[in-house]
This record gives sequence, C-alpha cells and structure tokens, in this order.
Amino acid sequence: MKQDRRVLRTKLAIRQAFIELLDQLDVSQITITDICNVANINRKTFYNHYMNIYELIEEIEGAMVLAFEQFLSKYNVDDLLANPEIFFSGLNHIVEENYEFYSQLILNKHSFRLVDKIGESFMIRLRSYLEDSGLVDRDSAVFIANYTVTGMLSMYQEVFKNRAIDKKRLSVLFKIIVMDGFNGLINHSVSKKLRG
Repeated sequence: MKQDRRVLRTKLAIRQAFIELLDQLDVSQITITDICNVANINRKTFYNHYMNIYELIEEIEGAMVLAFEQFLSKYNVDDLLANPEIFFSGLNHIVEENYEFYSQLILNKHSFRLVDKIGESFMIRLRSYLEDSGLVDRDSAVFIANYTVTGMLSMYQEVFKNRAIDKKRLSVLFKIIVMDGFNGLINHSVSKKLRG
C-alpha cells in the first residue's frame, strides 16, 4: 500500500529533526517535544506516526537493515568474501543516499543496535554458507562468521569515522586478513615494502 505524500513528508521531517538532535544530544536526552519543535509539528502529529522515540529508531534501523538485506540477496557469499569491495561499496551506496542521517546513527552510541542488526543479517548467511558447504562444523561456522562479520563491520565504522580512508585499500586488506590470516597481512606489507 502506497503512503500518502503528506505522511511521507511528515515522517521525513520527524526523522531529520531526530537526526539533527542526535548530532547534539545523546538519544536518551532527546524528547518528543524536542523533535516536534525542530520538525515544526505538534505532539499529536508525532503520536499519529510513532508511539515513542524508540519506535522511530526501530523504523529507521529497520529500513536500513531491509535495504542491506536486499543488497546482500543479490550476491552469494563466495562473491562477497572473494571481493569485499562489493560489500563495502554496496553498504556505502545505501548509506550515501542519506549520509548525514545514517552517519549519526552509526557513529552514535546507540548505533550498536543498528550495526548488530546489519551484522546479524550477514552472519546468518555466512554461517549457513559455511555449514552447508561442509567446510566446517556448526561451532566453527559460528566462530568464523562472528570473526569475519564483526571485523568487516568494524572496518566500515572506521571508514565512517575517517572518510579519508581509501575503501579500495581497506577491501584489499580485509580480503587478505580473511583469506590468508594475520600472517598473510604481514607478508603482504613486507612484500610491498620490499618492492616499494
């Protein structure tokens, strides 16, 4: 069912007000009155759309996780592991559409829920892949998936904190770490210094 444009505009104003406030305050300090004042709406309008601030956050996070899952569904795990740049560029594309909005969520203390939700989505796919392929047992699949996904997401958060980091270089380093381990990373760095 398509939503009325007025509803969409109002929800967008509420989201933008929330993100603007999130830039200045911790999520626990933001009130509905604050959001209404910044969005230039009354409290009744807010309550027409959300029961509370946490429902607003859930909707925002849900939309981002859904976009990420739709992106992931286009690729198999082999592709993502062999070329982590696909992962980074896809996630980056989702975020770049509303950079200010998502950067505040990802870099804010509250963001751990958002990052966890995105990570869980990818971890489930990776665990299933590892188990179904017969490469490792179930317990090993859990450990490998957790290690790989939390590392990948931590690297992405670092990119958000420091936009000067080259995503291509980061993807290469991540691929070496995942495929060749820590020793592979060291060997790559030593080999690069010897050539350079």
